[in-house]
Amino acid sequence: MSLHATIGRKPITERVLAAEAANGIRGIQTIVTLSALVVDRAEGSLLWDPEGRRYIDLFMGVGSSVIGHSHPAMIEAVGHQLRRYSAGPLYTEVRAAYLERLAATLPDSHRNIQLYSTGSEAVEAALRLARSRTGRFEVRAFWGGFHGKTLGSLSLHGGDRKRDWGPLLPGVLHAPYATCHDCPLKQSFPQCDVACAELLDAVLDGGSCGSLAAVILEPVQGTNGNVAPPAAFLERVIDFAHRQGALVIFDEVITSFGRTGSFYAFEQLNGALPDIVVIGKAMASGLPASAIIAADHVVDSGPFLAPSTGSSTFGGNPVSMAAALSTLDVIQKEDLVSRVRTLAPHLCERLQRWPQVLPAVRDVQCRGFMIGIGLNVQSAGGWLQKADCEALFAGLLEDGVLAMAYGDRIRLYPSLNIPEPTLNEALDILEGRLKTLERR
Repeated sequence: MSLHATIGRKPITERVLAAEAANGIRGIQTIVTLSALVVDRAEGSLLWDPEGRRYIDLFMGVGSSVIGHSHPAMIEAVGHQLRRYSAGPLYTEVRAAYLERLAATLPDSHRNIQLYSTGSEAVEAALRLARSRTGRFEVRAFWGGFHGKTLGSLSLHGGDRKRDWGPLLPGVLHAPYATCHDCPLKQSFPQCDVACAELLDAVLDGGSCGSLAAVILEPVQGTNGNVAPPAAFLERVIDFAHRQGALVIFDEVITSFGRTGSFYAFEQLNGALPDIVVIGKAMASGLPASAIIAADHVVDSGPFLAPSTGSSTFGGNPVSMAAALSTLDVIQKEDLVSRVRTLAPHLCERLQRWPQVLPAVRDVQCRGFMIGIGLNVQSAGGWLQKADCEALFAGLLEDGVLAMAYGDRIRLYPSLNIPEPTLNEALDILEGRLKTLERR
């Protein structure tokens, strides 16, 4: 359903959508225009529209609201900071407290943090830092990777979103990612011995100018459908980069703060560490905040360290820092990372049965509360068309579930503290709608 088609539906919704249609520029998020959902209020994992309809939110601002909407601790912290100091880059007690608390979650070698406002901004900063430290300019990225929509971060994208936007950042090389459910090399893990990682040297030999500064990748690819690679792939990428004298950047904008069952996804590796980590989204549970985290050896020299060079107008904004500190408080006090580790195996076990019992489902990727469900769409040899996928999304919305379920891969991002009955209710609705798709 288009935004324009919903105008005239209800008085408050009508006014909001009419104002958006008259004054907004098209190009906003697909889920916004497809749903035409006007949110009146939100609490926990639930949304209500102005007419009082209730929705279970499995979108959560692409996983940003890890502690749920309108958490009382966050409301209190943000309100308190608003009354004290709300804008400017000057030192504040709340910013210092957050840096101290965040550093305590990191390895001793990686307690170097610079604050930003969005994931894209932090990715751009990570690229500048890698160039600064190495004196090189090339970057290795991966098929299916997504790192933002600013020009530099868009250059790293391993898909079709960058079409018609060139020329982009020079010196970006792309290699296959370990999409084991749909292997580009037509092999099977673990028998393949992670053959895709063996292509890294070949791609470098065939396309590099000999100036590799960094390798950037998501430990779980979010926009590509929540695709979780084997740990061995990530470990070999780190080894490859370090053999080349390049830095490794982990884009953990989605995967950090407990989403995958550990505070950072890199903690699930066998001791291998990235040199730079980008975090965002869940950092302030919905308010704009992001950061880069760097190892000691990365920040010991280079032009990035000059005054104002690595700074950001809104980086470390005191209100965002209050939200970030309260988010971290809730995650730790409610032990939400352990909760994900406890609940995720049961959740994943249920979902991973779906490809055997639901013909519409092709595969399921599940890493903690970061879930991707592949559908049998025509482009992958299946029978579902784009209209079927959009019908699924509309049906879920009609049944009171908001989820990124309008394309070939469904992406689910429940809050880390979503009540089990609420999560099961949403999954029951999703399963029922997938069965309806089969009848279509």
